Amino acid sequence: MNEFLNEKHLSDSSEKLKKCSMLIDYVYTKLLESQEIKRLVYYNTQNPLDEKGIDFNNEIIDQPDLTKEDVKDLITMSPFNAEMVEKLTQAIYINIPFGSFYNYGQGNVLKFDIDILSPEEFALTVNGLRYFEIGCYIANMLDGIYITDDRYVEYLGNLKFDLESLNTFRLSKTNTKIWLHLVFEVKLFPMDRT
Repeated sequence: MNEFLNEKHLSDSSEKLKKCSMLIDYVYTKLLESQEIKRLVYYNTQNPLDEKGIDFNNEIIDQPDLTKEDVKDLITMSPFNAEMVEKLTQAIYINIPFGSFYNYGQGNVLKFDIDILSPEEFALTVNGLRYFEIGCYIANMLDGIYITDDRYVEYLGNLKFDLESLNTFRLSKTNTKIWLHLVFEVKLFPMDRT
């Protein structure tokens, strides 16, 4: 009698983790569309958003617009980079550390982390603290915003990101990196097998 319980699911697939992967791809794509975020991460200057920058040795350098290729090692779809402690650069890491899938009501929730690392030596910019500037651009891009891009909506639906919390830490006692940890909540519609 029990041998037929799962028969209706034999040719179906669970979509829960695919949605996680697609959400990470969505956020990564959005971050790379922002010239401001790319500039704040890439240029170690006091004014990274300008065409010419003043580095921390008071030298003037050119700061042209950046491509995805320029920041491929600085903005990643991974929760870590094995060399992140060694490099004296900014970095952004994307991660989904937690998900709850209750399959009823509005119980499906993902916690979505965006971690911003910035060496203390380059933290101060003409507009404030670099890691909070980066965080502000990310919050403006995601907080309270529904996904409307047709490439993602068709599969994910009109999901909304809500900035839930932030924490600021020193990454470790052996380096000077500041770590800004942003936590977004994304509520998902019930995710049954179709």
